[in-house]
Amino acid sequence: MFIRIKERDNGKKSIQIVSTKRDGKKIFQKIFRYVGTACNEKEETELKKLAETIIIDHENQTNPVLPCFSAKDIYGKANISNEEDRVKIKEFKGRKTNNRRN
Repeated sequence: MFIRIKERDNGKKSIQIVSTKRDGKKIFQKIFRYVGTACNEKEETELKKLAETIIIDHENQTNPVLPCFSAKDIYGKANISNEEDRVKIKEFKGRKTNNRRN
């Protein structure tokens, strides 16, 4: 499922949740839920958040997660907000590893 934003002729934006199914080589898209219409950027971001919550709730109902995990952690977007938690790939480029098996 994904969030589709369609702009209308009057400048408003429609926020929809769309599911995609494949039948052989053909791809079918079906509107799962119409979330709402946004008149400005603030309303658009609020409706996107609502749509993400609806998708997470639906995924959790169809594929329940274990009680020790949060549905948002598994089905939601990965948000790394803390700089300490980020992996710094540049640091790993110059290192040599001694993990050879003999």
